[in-house]
Amino acid sequence: MQLRPVALLFALSLPWIGCSGDSSSAPSDVPTSTATDASSTPDSAAVDAPAVDAPAAADVPAGGTGCVVAARTCAQLRATFPTGNANVSVTCDEAAGTFTITSTGVPNYTSNQTTPNAIATQGWVAVLPLVPGCAAAPTSVIASRGEVGFMVNGVPFYGPQDADGRDALVFEGSSFDDCVGHADMRCSYHYHTEPRCVFGVGDPATNHPQADGHPPVIGYALDGFAIHSSYAAAAAHGPLDGCNGHADAARGYHYHATATSPYLIGCYAGRAIGRVTRSMALCSMTTPDAGATMGPRACTSSSDCTGACPTGSVGCACATTPMGMRCVPTCNSTADCPTGPMGALTCNVAMHQCVPAMGM
Repeated sequence: MQLRPVALLFALSLPWIGCSGDSSSAPSDVPTSTATDASSTPDSAAVDAPAVDAPAAADVPAGGTGCVVAARTCAQLRATFPTGNANVSVTCDEAAGTFTITSTGVPNYTSNQTTPNAIATQGWVAVLPLVPGCAAAPTSVIASRGEVGFMVNGVPFYGPQDADGRDALVFEGSSFDDCVGHADMRCSYHYHTEPRCVFGVGDPATNHPQADGHPPVIGYALDGFAIHSSYAAAAAHGPLDGCNGHADAARGYHYHATATSPYLIGCYAGRAIGRVTRSMALCSMTTPDAGATMGPRACTSSSDCTGACPTGSVGCACATTPMGMRCVPTCNSTADCPTGPMGALTCNVAMHQCVPAMGM
């Protein structure tokens, strides 16, 4: 898949470049996250999601109704994770009844997101139930502002809303990269909708059907239930409930991605919610993870800046900025400056640098 070029952030002295968290609260039985999404201009056409059935919001599973547990072994669990991705690993303990996803949280592809947030290593460790139990009543994740599960590539997925309680696809879609992910203000890369690159760039989930033709597992909610890719033929698989889940004889209860909100899951159907920790490197604009960040690249000389400036830049040089030495577009006039994610850049002729219109 060809990634579209986008401008990097070169607003070098603005307060929103700092990566502070948001203390928005989650439901008491949902792991609390201080992650916050970056708001962006509405662009509902930014993501080309497949057409699938929409869940019935009122039809939520309860214990013994809709939620049916199927046995799952460690071997079956491990087989759902692609090989060759050094950013994620999975271990499993059948005696303890848990499996553990350990992940950097960094995608194994170059992101062309347009948020002003870098993508930094998070050090995720998620311990989830190997065989989930059904809850007596579901727990909503609609208002969650942080991770509600992890994809099999190790990237977390969030609930369907942005930090302001709006539909994330509609109001943040223009900031998503070509794999449908972006980073929040804590530099945590994540998804709100079905990712395109969970198996790799140019390798859609439709290439990985299960033995019976069912869409593949693309991730796991924190309650341990699997989330599968979307399916177009709703009648062949049965309707989804308000959590975006249903059950069949082969898999028991499981979730499916959908093209409409809640996109991934709307609530936890499981009884126990897994434990998630992270030993993240706090958001700093120091040398970023190679090939995986969107902030101005740190540098010591202009030779470090090859390919570091947005498409359309006349030149790219290592310059002193309020954040230290960073790669910035060079110019002789504003006509030489590309457009950044926060709008047009202007030329500071004295410095021969492209800067935000409000200045350095």
